[in-house]
Amino acid sequence: MSDHQPDLQRWAVSPTVSLVRLDGTWLWEDPARGAHRRLRTMPSWLGPLLARLLAGPALPWQSLTSAAEDCGVPADRTEGCLNSLVTAGLLVSGGTTGPDRDTAALRDRQWALVSPPADYTRPSTVDEDITLMWRQAAAEVPPPAYHRFGDGPRVALPHPVLDAPGHPLDALGHLLYLTHGVLEDAAIGPLPRTRRVPPSHGAAHPFDLTVTTRTVLEEVSTYGYDPSEHALVPLADEVPETGTPAAEPDLLPEADVLTIHLVAERVQWRYRSSTAYPTIFLDLGHLVETLYTTAAHLGWQVTDLPSRGAPLFRPRAETGTVLTRLALRHRPVAGGER
Repeated sequence: MSDHQPDLQRWAVSPTVSLVRLDGTWLWEDPARGAHRRLRTMPSWLGPLLARLLAGPALPWQSLTSAAEDCGVPADRTEGCLNSLVTAGLLVSGGTTGPDRDTAALRDRQWALVSPPADYTRPSTVDEDITLMWRQAAAEVPPPAYHRFGDGPRVALPHPVLDAPGHPLDALGHLLYLTHGVLEDAAIGPLPRTRRVPPSHGAAHPFDLTVTTRTVLEEVSTYGYDPSEHALVPLADEVPETGTPAAEPDLLPEADVLTIHLVAERVQWRYRSSTAYPTIFLDLGHLVETLYTTAAHLGWQVTDLPSRGAPLFRPRAETGTVLTRLALRHRPVAGGER
């Protein structure tokens, strides 16, 4: 007797599973589970059974057993074979719904799993990639390479090389420019991109920065960092979550708070599948590690801020989801504080 409550459940083929044959080997993959694996054997009865189930409605367990036997499964092995298909995710309870098997995200991921790595040293590969992006851009405008905060007032920050030292915002300007500043605008076909100090997969740089500091004014204020103009943009319409900017009295005003916001569309527009998310966290590591390295050079201490419920400020819609927040503490150095 099966443990699958045959009188209560009906079973069907998972709507997100695919069986793909590549170089003589069968691959099982399921984007909904984020997994794939090679099948050591491909029994002769599996194809006919899946085809039969795909052609009809979900079946109770007893009918599923009969169907398996009709397709060639030995009677004494039917229960074990069907249970293995349930464990693998090929069979799911009837009524379980999933995305259409032909949606772009699922299809892109299937090809990504079974396709050999693209060789971008070949000009033809680059041309094909750009042609594909132009087709995508005709249907959906690509996102900008960085957030534009509008034409409001800005607080210019000193450049780490072009400006003389001694400016009150010298250390903050160095930190932001060497961590996130735009060195040069670029493009990949129709897709706007930038070159910056930290590496980024596909030059996506899918983050925006905001800074909460008392350094600019005499009161704690939050600013957006404009990486193209290397300037701080006052976010005048920010509302403190607790009614007071001193939501973390142990940090402010002794420390500045840098918030990293995610703009996933900069990655998803091009890669369009769940494989975009490992790329996002890879880029987050690049950004944070560069920030730590720069801060250490400037004599600053960086500390991760654990989540304490509500953020210091409610994130603005245009700055994106808050991924992480860091406290920046100034350390005394020879000759005074930087």
